[in-house]
Amino acid sequence: MPTTPPVGGVFFDAMTRRKPLRNTLLAAVLAGCCWAAAPPAVLAAGTASQPLAQQLGDLPSSALYFATAQGEPLQALRADTPLVPASTLKLLTAHAALQAWGADHRFHTDVLLGANDELIVQGYGDPMLVSEEIELIVQALRERGLASIAGVRGDGGYFAADLRISGRSTSDNPYDAAPGALACNFNTIYVRKRASGAVSSAESQTPLTATARRLAQDLPPGRHRISLGSAETGAGYCAELFAAKLREAGVRVGAPAGERAPPAAADQPRLLYRHHNSRRLADVVAAMLLYSNNVMANQLFLLLGAASHGAPADMAKARQAMAAFVEEQFDWRDHAIVEGSGLARDNRLSARQLVDVLEGLRPHAALLPRDEAGLLAKTGTLQGVSNYAGFVPTAQGLAPFALLINHRVDPSLRYRLAKSLGEHTPP
Repeated sequence: MPTTPPVGGVFFDAMTRRKPLRNTLLAAVLAGCCWAAAPPAVLAAGTASQPLAQQLGDLPSSALYFATAQGEPLQALRADTPLVPASTLKLLTAHAALQAWGADHRFHTDVLLGANDELIVQGYGDPMLVSEEIELIVQALRERGLASIAGVRGDGGYFAADLRISGRSTSDNPYDAAPGALACNFNTIYVRKRASGAVSSAESQTPLTATARRLAQDLPPGRHRISLGSAETGAGYCAELFAAKLREAGVRVGAPAGERAPPAAADQPRLLYRHHNSRRLADVVAAMLLYSNNVMANQLFLLLGAASHGAPADMAKARQAMAAFVEEQFDWRDHAIVEGSGLARDNRLSARQLVDVLEGLRPHAALLPRDEAGLLAKTGTLQGVSNYAGFVPTAQGLAPFALLINHRVDPSLRYRLAKSLGEHTPP
């Protein structure tokens, strides 16, 4: 089974429980992967002297398109055949987001004070609302004089309820985490359970909350990162995290939302603070591509729909927005985009279409992961799918390629084939 890239010397397998990392951002981003495979430590020579089109001849559900940095085709095989793109689809999601908002855009979260001094955290789909970012929000609130509140409530109403995303299952694996307008730590928890049954947070920057303790009860001993299950649970978990961080900062916090009397309907909350994430969209895209994070990708996909068609964000609006983007940017036929991460097997793109996307991403090529051979490229991996798309550095510039293999093959094959592309470029 392919593994995600190593960080701090630890490998993560998308089909097993995760091992620890010291940083919420890296650990949780890794945990949201879509079977993104790491480049092998050594790339075998294989038959690199042959053009790729010849090597793929025995794999009928495969395709290749490779062009020069100036756009002239070099190699092509079934380049217009629609195939399952898996996580190479994230390249299109990244391109659409960068076109919509620009690389310097920062997503925001509002904090309001409601009736009876209830603090309301109102989410707008920030894909990187991690524990460290919550600390920055709490610090800003303290600087504004916040000293006591009745409690904290999370508001995820900017996204529609009960979002259904093709390809996403209800497992507790982190790559199946649900998108949400208020999604903290990618709607996952990271806990440690001892043989005695005692549960603690597995990362120092994230307090253990009631929701995390409850979800950990049925886990075996060890360290586990698991999905929160639903966006509604995620919004409640966010409220718990904010309450815990506020208490740590010396703010007096009352009872949880379920234990307080509801506020009067006529009372309107007032905005205390609007927080813009410390990370730019370029940082979000780079992390999403490097760790193949499905939640981040579908957060962006849903936000594109809300930006075009208004709140609440839902998958129908997101698909409409992406269809309009594709129509405006490309002259495509025979494609299908049903969600933004590549989890769904109903998605279809051709190798030539992926190269079109890469041309659009060329100004942001540095955001793509760099592999052992120096290629800037994104994997796409599902069972029976082993894809790779990106840029080969050449003397003339970055040459785009898309390699789609919808067969059960050795995961290292795509890296060997892609590496050989550099040997077939003009001098």
